[in-house]
Amino acid sequence: MTDMKNANFPTDGEGRTYHLYLKHGETASRVITVGDVPRAVVFAQTPGFEVKFVRVAPRLFTTITGLYKGTPVTIITSLMGIPNMDFTIRELRYVCQGPMAVVRVGTCGSPADTKVGEVTVPTKFHTVLRLPDGFGPGAENATVEQQYYISKTMHGDDDLIKLLQEKCKEHCGTAYDGHHVSCCSFYSSQGRTDPNFNDKNEHFIDYMCEKLPGLVSIEMESSHLVDMAVNCNQKIHASAAHIILAQRRSLDFLTNEQKHKVEREIGLAALEAVTQFVIPGENEPKDGVWNHKGEVLGDYDQIKKHFE
Repeated sequence: MTDMKNANFPTDGEGRTYHLYLKHGETASRVITVGDVPRAVVFAQTPGFEVKFVRVAPRLFTTITGLYKGTPVTIITSLMGIPNMDFTIRELRYVCQGPMAVVRVGTCGSPADTKVGEVTVPTKFHTVLRLPDGFGPGAENATVEQQYYISKTMHGDDDLIKLLQEKCKEHCGTAYDGHHVSCCSFYSSQGRTDPNFNDKNEHFIDYMCEKLPGLVSIEMESSHLVDMAVNCNQKIHASAAHIILAQRRSLDFLTNEQKHKVEREIGLAALEAVTQFVIPGENEPKDGVWNHKGEVLGDYDQIKKHFE
């Protein structure tokens, strides 16, 4: 990794960002974010996708940029949690030119009348945070509102969401709509009880469902994507789709075999949605890596084993 300059927004001498280690021309304005490298590779193996560039950042973010049926697309691992989604969107916004379309594809839990392996594509997003002042000495009588915060509703891009819902219904069979929450923890603020910690969350799923009738999915990233998109000074069209990995009522959990099948289906749906979506004022640079002819640029050798 090269030396960085500017403590406010660190970049190196070539303009590479600190966490993603990307510069202008290496990412498309149409982006799919996923949690890990194997899922990114599954999407990049979709028939019609041609890999042109790979970057494996020192901080483990992995970027695959290429063409899907002739349209530039970037698939990037945003890893897990709100901070990593923040790194991803801010640094992508820095290196991308013009308006963007971003689709997150992840896994989730669902407290609704759903089954593992089904898919949610919500329209209403919320952030849920555990509040430290609601716990510990002096907080014995704290209310749930003093312990956990649920944000007001945030909305993604209606047109991109609608298109993603259509594609998920076509390829995955389902696309449940409703409220969606992204939590600061996999455990406490998602209502998972742990006898080792005093989270006071035994009834928190019921509480969230009461406050958000129609709550369909729970995870840790998508609402922050929407939050970032809404508050960006340059246009970001945002949406998200989630594979139901955990049924929070029945306690069913998706098998790996089932998950891999749905990943292939939802990857196709996301690629079709993000490439068919019309981005008003789209301004893709002409010197992007997707125009490269020949061997894959960048760090392909570091992830080649995943393609074999």
